[in-house]
Amino acid sequence: MTIAGTDITKAFAGKRVLDAVSIDVAGGEIHALLGANGSGKSTLVKILTGVYQPDGGAIAVAGRKLDAIASPAQAGKLGIAVVHQEVPLVDTATVAECIALFRGYPTSGGRIRWRTLRREVEEMLGRFDAPIDPDRLAGTLSPAERALIALIIALDRVDEAGLNLLVLDEVTASLPRDEAEPYLNHVAALAARGVSVLMVTHRLAELHGRAGRATILRDGRTVFAGAAESLDDEAIVAHMIGREREPSSGAPARRAAEVGNAKTLLKIEKLAVDRLAELSLELHAGEILGIAGLAESGIAELPQVLSGAAAYRAGAITTGRCQGAAIRVPRSEQGWRCCRPTACGPAGSRPCRWPTTSRSPTSIATSCGQRANAPWSKTSSTALMFVLRCARRFSDG
Repeated sequence: MTIAGTDITKAFAGKRVLDAVSIDVAGGEIHALLGANGSGKSTLVKILTGVYQPDGGAIAVAGRKLDAIASPAQAGKLGIAVVHQEVPLVDTATVAECIALFRGYPTSGGRIRWRTLRREVEEMLGRFDAPIDPDRLAGTLSPAERALIALIIALDRVDEAGLNLLVLDEVTASLPRDEAEPYLNHVAALAARGVSVLMVTHRLAELHGRAGRATILRDGRTVFAGAAESLDDEAIVAHMIGREREPSSGAPARRAAEVGNAKTLLKIEKLAVDRLAELSLELHAGEILGIAGLAESGIAELPQVLSGAAAYRAGAITTGRCQGAAIRVPRSEQGWRCCRPTACGPAGSRPCRWPTTSRSPTSIATSCGQRANAPWSKTSSTALMFVLRCARRFSDG
């Protein structure tokens, strides 16, 4: 047994979120931790990784008994690594720079040794059979590649004493299913070498044939602990929600004809960006529009364009705003251009005036009513990368 938590209890503001929860993960085992939102999974993971300390109970790591793991740093020294769903990468930095932010930069005489860093990162990637260029910008990585880099970073941060427990906190939630398979194969290879894996997931299909045992939480209590092979999807759901899942009502979805006359909220005409070519679509009020595609189809680029985080070569985007008026956001050769209303009257009155300006992506996204969630909005990270890039001129190349 590599790690065990016994009668773990935790409360916040008088509300108990974990009530005498026990879990143990054996060496070489993939142990599934399941539960609905609010069941206590995240709290338990944070206690096992030193983010929170329990109010009661005990933890044992490789036979060493502890009242609590005091901090994430102590968790690392105990050989506990965690990979979260949110990948800790700076999109405007290279893969090598992102890894160095966690493991440290090799230096000599007060200067960064860039060649040494690149060689070390190449060796790390090679150990995981990851065909990724260390000089590649993190913002160009696919979701599966980002998740793999996060796994490599987490494993590299574990103390030299060795890896006792790898915690995967819904890592595959943002991955397409076909891209999740190679990632899970890497995890299975680690378990085959004797590493204990605690996998938190909502994708029940990922458990079959991988997880040896499962623990299911509901309302902060353990409702199942046993062999994963004894559970089917229906039984897992019943444990999670406390009752049998009700059958679908069978109500048909709204047909295209029913929404065709509704107000158009989004219209894309012959949009072209990287792998997307002449994409056209309309989204109407009250409609749920599904968009699907393979990993290399360009499907991941559309949200970036619509949020103002990426540019496009050609086409037009029209959105319903300003009491029925429309915004058209062209893409010029000179830079980002956004139409912003200056004088909008009630629907049916004089149209809005749309002066056009060329500005940075962040200001464009903000003025267009989008949340500035692009990498360049992270000022401190961008400034750090700017300093590091300037430092290269005075380094060993």
